Amino acid sequence: MVTLRRFEPFSLLTLVVVLLLVSCRDGGSGTEDDAASADPTEDAADLIDSEVDAGATTPDAADTGPTGEVSPAPGHILVSSTAITGHHGHMLLVFGPGNESEICAMIDGDPWTLEETMLTDRDADSDPCSGTRDDTLFMPGEQTVTVSIFEPGSRTPMSTSADVIEVVDGDARLELDGSTLSGEATGDPGRVLVTVSEITGQEGKILVVLGQNNGASVCAIIDSDAWEMPTPDALAALPGSDAGPCGEDTGEVFFPPGATRITAAVVIPGSQSPDAMTELVVEVDGDVTVAIDGARLSG
Repeated sequence: MVTLRRFEPFSLLTLVVVLLLVSCRDGGSGTEDDAASADPTEDAADLIDSEVDAGATTPDAADTGPTGEVSPAPGHILVSSTAITGHHGHMLLVFGPGNESEICAMIDGDPWTLEETMLTDRDADSDPCSGTRDDTLFMPGEQTVTVSIFEPGSRTPMSTSADVIEVVDGDARLELDGSTLSGEATGDPGRVLVTVSEITGQEGKILVVLGQNNGASVCAIIDSDAWEMPTPDALAALPGSDAGPCGEDTGEVFFPPGATRITAAVVIPGSQSPDAMTELVVEVDGDVTVAIDGARLSG
């Protein structure tokens, strides 16, 4: 037999009140959480404010250090030298870090100094002493510069030195100690004499043979279609500007011992551009005779 128990009104009312209290407490907690996450920009703003208060940097301050100081700027490296002796006719090469930049200069005197020159981007596929290249910009810090002197056409340096220079803030300057690169000149000074084998197709033009620095020359008028100069003729001091291209020379020129570059060109009278040209390097040790191949100058 099942006995039904009748709830008293007071007991039922008590239960309803208890359920309502529990429901309100859970709902109130959920409402606070929803309100806190309803606007995420408020949380982001608070986070940014806290980072700024802690001294955090922004992208606008990328060029400044942690204390707000401006970072050192990159710069170029400019190289010069004191007097270098015993290397007349040789090639000076200056390489920057990683051999990715260079300076190239022909040593055309004895003694000789390198005037202040900027390291430029290296082009490994071209002659290091020709063309125009972009100036190299180096990052702040220590940079190693290597200097070598070569005989033209040789890959073995005759002398080498290395220096460390610090790029602090902008351009840096390095003066090489020429005494560490200098060599001892061997041999005797002498004249350079030239012969020329047959030149064809250039009748009426002028043959000019110039010594290094263009300080001495041989000049002749090509007066036949098959012309040659079999008798050696010595490069002599250039005539005055009013004497014409083949005016009388003003005296013999003695070249210092060592390598020297000779340039032979055929030019049209009145023109500044050669119609044909060839170059060669000779070693001076007393008088030396150079045979110029006329086929290279033919028309």
